Amino acid sequence: MNKRKENTMPISIKLKEILKERDLSQRELARMTGLRPNTIKAYLHSENNKSFIWH
Repeated sequence: MNKRKENTMPISIKLKEILKERDLSQRELARMTGLRPNTIKAYLHSENNKSFIWH
């Protein structure tokens, strides 16, 4: 498998991990990042997990 692919995960999974690890609400994460709460919600509940993030 491609090394680059091994080090990525869908952004929805990473966001869920961050929320759980830091005991944050979606609204708190939105406030901290400057994103709208609806944007956070869309990433978390996306059926299309084509967005990837390095971990």
